[in-house]
Amino acid sequence: MSTPASSSTSTVDELMNAYRSHVAGTSLPVPCMIQFMVGSRSIDVQPGGNRNTIGHLVELLHWVHSLHEVRVQWWRPDRSDQLHITALGRSPAGVGFRVYCGIDYPAVAGLVRLTLGEQDSVSVDELHLLVGLLREDAA
Repeated sequence: MSTPASSSTSTVDELMNAYRSHVAGTSLPVPCMIQFMVGSRSIDVQPGGNRNTIGHLVELLHWVHSLHEVRVQWWRPDRSDQLHITALGRSPAGVGFRVYCGIDYPAVAGLVRLTLGEQDSVSVDELHLLVGLLREDAA
């Protein structure tokens, strides 16, 4: 069964307003992609202004810290040299957000041990630890 166009438009407007409210007055990194998910009434955000591994993770963490009830998962997709990281949380107004990024797995292979296709739940603290260890390695 399809959703009437007026209902979809109304939901998109609500989600756009929720996004604007969430980022208003903040210094959150500008995303390279935003998707308003009508079916789940949630917002997907992909930070992407920074191309180096540490900078990309820091951008993700800025977004993560703007959310409540955050759950984080990382995984190595089959046939990929990437590490994908997804954080699910809620804005202070209760809107669901999914913030995600991908980084080169070889950059973190000694610190994150996952086989192809494997996934794991991690804490926000573990993401901070990963950034700290990468910074130490870069110094």
